[in-house]
Amino acid sequence: MKIRKKSWRKPRKMYPTFSGVIKAIGNSGTLDVSIPNEYIGKLAFLTVIDDDEEIEELFSSAQKA
Repeated sequence: MKIRKKSWRKPRKMYPTFSGVIKAIGNSGTLDVSIPNEYIGKLAFLTVIDDDEEIEELFSSAQKA
């Protein structure tokens, strides 16, 4: 969807964002979040914002090399 504010020269693309908690299911997980009916079956993105030590180590070792 395109959103425009008075202070913006051009409209910007915005996407609805939903937050939730990932719950374990064996060696996998599922996102426990309530999503409105109109979004079921649509393409969605999940962004992990909590710190991940393994990813941080990979980034720091890549920068040192």
